[in-house]
Amino acid sequence: MSELEIPKGEHGLVRLFSLEMSKGQATQMSSDSEALADALGAGMLDVQGTQVIPIEVLDDLGLYGFLRDAVGLPEDALIPDRAKIEALTGFALVVRSSAFQGLRQVLTPVSAVSLVGTYAEAPQAPSFQAPLESASAEPNRDSPEEAAIKAAKDAKSRTPWGMTLALLGLAVALLFAAIFGLGG
Repeated sequence: MSELEIPKGEHGLVRLFSLEMSKGQATQMSSDSEALADALGAGMLDVQGTQVIPIEVLDDLGLYGFLRDAVGLPEDALIPDRAKIEALTGFALVVRSSAFQGLRQVLTPVSAVSLVGTYAEAPQAPSFQAPLESASAEPNRDSPEEAAIKAAKDAKSRTPWGMTLALLGLAVALLFAAIFGLGG
């Protein structure tokens, strides 16, 4: 495979690679960032942005369904490569843009690693949440012990709702008795 350039600041893409290697090699790549970086010919790689998938365990879902349902790729992005994806056997490697940590890299994968396709993730709806501007929105800078002591003091200083309702009911009953002379 030829070189594959990852531009600086890339985000929102998922690359699918087929892995033509033994179960032991694929398993090692799933947890060893150095082995994974070596296989991809990458400089720096965050394994949190990668997944090595044994295709045979996907059963009826298959790799295509896994990419759509578990990885969250839109079906219209996958359809052009559906036959190619469904024909894969052995192991697959999913690499999200986040694995490259925003760094520009040039990948030179080993011969056992082949790019199947690059797919855009479904766009995320922007969050237009206004900033919270109240004292309760401020971060708690107390230690856990101090926070627990303050919470206990606050709880003691508040009258429970049940007691408040009982006292209110008693006050209404006494007022009713005083007005209608039922007291004696």
